[in-house]
This record gives sequence, C-alpha cells and structure tokens, in this order.
Amino acid sequence: QVWSFPLKDKDNNLVEVFENNTLIYRHLTIKKVWLSVTYDKEGIYVGFGGETCGGYITGKINLYLDQVYSWDASASLTGINLKPLTGKLKREYVLVDGKVEVLNVTAYGDMSGLYQTTASLKMAGAGRLQIKALDDLQRKFISARVDWADDFGRVGVESLRDFAFTSCEGSAQLFGQEGTVKLLMKSQDGSRDFTVNLHDYRNRPEKSIIRF
Repeated sequence: QVWSFPLKDKDNNLVEVFENNTLIYRHLTIKKVWLSVTYDKEGIYVGFGGETCGGYITGKINLYLDQVYSWDASASLTGINLKPLTGKLKREYVLVDGKVEVLNVTAYGDMSGLYQTTASLKMAGAGRLQIKALDDLQRKFISARVDWADDFGRVGVESLRDFAFTSCEGSAQLFGQEGTVKLLMKSQDGSRDFTVNLHDYRNRPEKSIIRF
C-alpha cells in the first residue's frame, strides 16, 4: 500500500507498507513481518515488527539527510523465549533459558560511527544462564592438578557458567568504544551480580562519510 501521511493537499510524505511476510535469519524465523518506509526531504523513517520465539519484536530506524547522515534506532522485545533465540544465534557463547518480559534497546550515531547505545532487560520468571564460552577454562581446571587453589577456581568457573535464576534484570550503556553492562540474577539459593566494563582501544581506520 502507498498513501499520503499526514493528509495534505500536496503529497510530500509517502509511506510504503509491507505486511504478512516471513523472514529467516540464521535459522531464526520471524513471522507476520511488517515493514513501513516513510520518506520526505528531511529523512527516511523505517518501522518494523514481527512474531518470533513466542513473542513480538518491534522497532524503528530514522535516517536524517543532514551533512553527516545522523540516525537513531530503537527496538523492543516482549514475551520472547530466549532459549530458541540464543540457541540459534549465539549458542557457542551463551545459552539463556527463560522468557523476556521486556527488552528495550536504543542507539544513536551517524555514518562515521556509533555514538551511544542503551539497553534494559527484565525477566520476571524463572530461567537459566549458561556461559558456554567458559567451557575451555573449565576443562583446564579439570585436567590440571587439583589443590586448594585449583579447586577454588574450578568451583568459581562452574558457578559462573551455569546458574538457575528466579528473576533477572539487566542494563547496558555504551559510548563509542567504551561501556558498562550490568546483570542481576536472583534465585532461592543466592544471586549473581555481574558488572562488565568494556574498553576497545584498538586502532581503527577512519571511516568515510557515505554519500547517497
């Protein structure tokens, strides 16, 4: 469908809508996908949504036709089952079993790079976190000679690798190449409170501005 919005005597803002499509990405199937594209002399505005993993994802991307082609984007996931999602996308690193009550992500930047990203996560029900990237470290403790230090390290890795929780909340703030990720998981036997500080100081080639 194509129609004018807002309603005016002169067409200066067109919207194109695509509905009831199916998208497959890395074996992840998103059904009832819709996509709307609006454009005018100020920019291009994209909205999208669809059903996947028992829940719904919706979001928008705005590209502004200024000198640096600045942009902002946001996405929201509700009722998503994380086990099939992480199992199909990142199961070699982390596997999460549980349902997302809400996950919100926003980002800002321009064609030269990313300025800022924020995210918030809430899981009200029970679930399990498995950090499979720690498997190699766990195998080293098992194969090594076990004294009190090795045993302490092995138990610590196991407690981090696999944890069943009754509720989970998280947040993330990224500014360029630095940021902080926080995750708080609670259970009847205790809790896990993760804070990860990210720093990427690798030299990167300068990015040229993309001209349309």
